[in-house]
Parts: sequence; C-alpha cells; structure tokens
Amino acid sequence: MNDQDPGAAEATPKAEASTRRARSEWIAWGLVLVSVIGACALGIANDHSRQRVAELEANLKTLGKQRDTAAHERDTLRSQADRAEREKAKLDTELRETQADREAAQQELERAKRELKAQLAGEIKRGEVFVEERGSDLVIDVSDKVLFDTGQTEINDRGKDVLKQVAATLRRMPRRVFQVGGHTDAEPIVSQEVRDQYPTNWELSTGRATQVVRFLSERCGVPGSQLVAAGFARFRPVANNATEAGKRRNRRIEIALLKQVQARQQ
Repeated sequence: MNDQDPGAAEATPKAEASTRRARSEWIAWGLVLVSVIGACALGIANDHSRQRVAELEANLKTLGKQRDTAAHERDTLRSQADRAEREKAKLDTELRETQADREAAQQELERAKRELKAQLAGEIKRGEVFVEERGSDLVIDVSDKVLFDTGQTEINDRGKDVLKQVAATLRRMPRRVFQVGGHTDAEPIVSQEVRDQYPTNWELSTGRATQVVRFLSERCGVPGSQLVAAGFARFRPVANNATEAGKRRNRRIEIALLKQVQARQQ
C-alpha cells in the first residue's frame, strides 16, 4: 500500500526543475561575470602592453639619435685626426726643407766668402776691404778711397775693377738681396763745391750707394730685383770718429748679402 502523498510527488519534479533553472541562471551569470572580468583584465593588459610598446619605441628613437650622434662625432674625430696627420706631414716636410735650405744657404755663404777673399786678397791685405759674416749674412766692407775720389760719387777705375770681381760672386746667389749701404765719418762736408751738390753726408752716402747699385746692375749684370741702395751718413760707425784712422775706417761702402724675405701673400 503506498502511503506517499500524490501532491508531494508531483511537487518534487517541479522543485528540481526550479532548482536546475536557478543553477543554470547562476552559472550563466557567473560566466557573464567571468567574461566581464576577463574582458576588463584583457583591456588592462592591452593598455599596459600598448604603453610598454610606446616606451620601447621612444627608447629606440632615443638610442637611434644617440647612435647617429656618436657616428657623427666619430666621423668628425676621424676627419680631425686625418687633418692633423696631414698637417704633421706637411710640417715635417717643411722642417726638412727648412733645414736643407739653411744648410744650403750656409754652404753658399762659405763658398762666397772663400771666393771674395781670394779675389780681393790684395785689398784685404792692405786693410782696404773686409769680408766678414754677421749672423747669417755676409758683408763686404770696401773703403771709400778704393771706389771714389775725395768728395765724389762717380766710381773710379780701380773701384770698377773691384766691383766687377764682387759681382761675379753675387750673380751666383739668386736667393739673396744685396744691400749697398753708403757710410761717412762724423765730419760735415767742408768743400763748398761738394756741398753745392751734396749738402750733407746724407746726400753723399746715398749718392755713392746709388752709383754702386747702378754699376752692379747696368754694367755687371746683377739683377736689379736683388739690389737695394741705402745711405746711412755718419750714424753707423764701425770705428771711433775721434781718430783719423777711425774716420778713414768709417768712410766706406758696405755690400751686405742678406737673406731674401718672401713677400707676404695678400
């Protein structure tokens, strides 16, 4: 005999169905919630990834600029090093050339000195001509009485012979300038005849130097571009003007063989 209530039996399936529906709904809502949470998490992750990517791209750009700067600095330093090396090589070459030129100039000066002393041996022995080095220059000191008559600027025959011998040496020295300097003693010009033409020792010393320059150029073939005439009057004595011997020594023509200075390029 079945004592179970038919109404209760009927309610049980309904309750179970309701429970299953409720469970299904909860599961659905749970899935939705999980999906929402997952989507949020994924969005956050994506935002973080995009930010990280942006940071990496910015870093790459910075590194790229640093690389380009370093490459430019490297090229600049390499160019400077190459230029410095070329300058060093140029200076080394110029130094060798300068040393070679100095040695050649000294040898040339020694040869000229030997030649002149041999050619003018008689005048040198009599104390009328002196050939001496002054620093890197050579000076030929000729007494005025060898070249000129008293109070005159015209070169006499003996003076012409001496200057021709000197010119033979000068013509073989194309890298020198020949400064012809006229010098007098400290006494003023007394002769009125001479004073009419040369009022002071300035005019006399300059006139004599000019005559020697013209003779060397026009009669002896020494290039005019290498010649200079200068009058020093009494202001560069080599002896004491208080004595007659000193005065004779100071009355002279000096031919200085000077180093040629290159003209500065404009």
